[in-house]
Amino acid sequence: MKLIFTYFLDSIKKTPKYYLVSFFWSISNAIITSIIPWILDYIFKMVKNYNIFFVIIVLPILFFALIFIEIRWYISLDKFGGSYISKLSIKCQERILETSELNLKYDEVKHILFSNILDIFRTVGHHLPKITSSIAVVIFSLMFSLILDKRISFFILISFLIGLLITFYSNNSIQNSSSSTNMKIKNFNSHINDFSESINQIKVENLNDYYLNKTKFYIKNFIDSSINENKTVYFYSGIIKQTNIVLRLVFSLILAINVSNNSILNIVIYTIVFNLVMEEANNLEMLLQQVNRSYVCFENIEKILKLNKGQRDNFIDDVKTIDINIKTFCYDGNPILKNVSINLVKGDTVHIRGKNGSGKSTLLKLITNIYEKYDGIIKINNLDINTIKKESLSNQILYLAQEEKYLNETIYDNLRIVTKTEISDIEIDEILDLLNFGSFDLNLDYNGDSLSGGQKKKLSLVKLIILKEKVSLIILDEVDSGLDNETKTLFTNLINDIIKNKNKIIIGIQHTRSSNVNYNKIYNIT
Repeated sequence: MKLIFTYFLDSIKKTPKYYLVSFFWSISNAIITSIIPWILDYIFKMVKNYNIFFVIIVLPILFFALIFIEIRWYISLDKFGGSYISKLSIKCQERILETSELNLKYDEVKHILFSNILDIFRTVGHHLPKITSSIAVVIFSLMFSLILDKRISFFILISFLIGLLITFYSNNSIQNSSSSTNMKIKNFNSHINDFSESINQIKVENLNDYYLNKTKFYIKNFIDSSINENKTVYFYSGIIKQTNIVLRLVFSLILAINVSNNSILNIVIYTIVFNLVMEEANNLEMLLQQVNRSYVCFENIEKILKLNKGQRDNFIDDVKTIDINIKTFCYDGNPILKNVSINLVKGDTVHIRGKNGSGKSTLLKLITNIYEKYDGIIKINNLDINTIKKESLSNQILYLAQEEKYLNETIYDNLRIVTKTEISDIEIDEILDLLNFGSFDLNLDYNGDSLSGGQKKKLSLVKLIILKEKVSLIILDEVDSGLDNETKTLFTNLINDIIKNKNKIIIGIQHTRSSNVNYNKIYNIT
């Protein structure tokens, strides 16, 4: 709970305005809810005195006031929680982009940044403020009930505390079972992602039985863990429920014994207060269980925020030399590259060759600093690449990948954003016409699914044409594959024209072993 409470305090510090507004409506709701029994007492007296007109006016005002306050309260909670998780999401994404220590798989990262963030939104933005409100209702109700009878108020307080103690005792067991189920859900989610990405391979290699058995295994693990969690949750919920029933019976007996000393109206008021307090106790119990279930989400976010940002103090405005000395690079524990040594200076153009799966594309990702953990060193301008500011490195590198990712924008905006230029629509149209791009949907939704494979490759060439004068290192990962002969010739001529100036370093992988690009070096990965 300490970690959750720390995040709640952080949310208040980060969004004080939204919190104060939600706190105001929370207290307003608590006060109105707490004085309802005494308002009803007053209304009953008005009815008794035949002041029906007053009742007709007051009751609708009371009802609409309660509805208005509750609506404003929930809106303020959404704004408070939404504002905080917006800041928290950005902070987590920034840390992931800055760190070199991310050891999580992509599906784990997706789960944390989406599901866990939403759970934190519910906990920080709703559950914890509601707990505050429920406690306030109990305090105000007990304060008002003391006016009528201290002994009965004391019993109501004891009943409330008994419920809370049972809940507090049950929290650890519920939290442990919840963590176990959460882990099983993540494992199942990881398997589904793996299945979805491997459908074609499963069909070709007839891996149906393997994947279907894995599905059964992960579902069984999840269901078994979920059953154990439900046993724990409903066991303690049952104890709480039965305890509340016993307390209500005892309270009824107390009222029955004291009925001669109290008016029927007072007994009704006591009953309403008791039911109100016990209802808030039930709400608190339920909210505390939900908060405890979310604990693992806060742990996951904390792991992200504690990632080392890395010290990047160096700046470059030109790539003059590249020195690569990689002893080994492993991915998921599997060695991908071994004993790679390359030295390049401005004007060099190197063709990286090797068998499929030899690590050619991996080497390019190391040079672009996508992968930062390896045994060895990569230097640019005699500076360790891991000490160079990301922004200055990015400004000097044009990396054209085998499969580009496209923003959910128009083609024009997509190109302006990724190239960080103000190129006009007309200029982009001229380049597209030069490449015989053909007709296209304006918006690149769903990662450019509306584009053909050839059009996607041509968009990479558009980036090359836009940025060829701005960058000093060009990295090409099989950009020419999938191009028609005319566009492939245009690509080759474009690269060769850039090479003639000898003012850049060009590193390329091509689909075929031979190339019409005028590389002056060849490096074979074995």
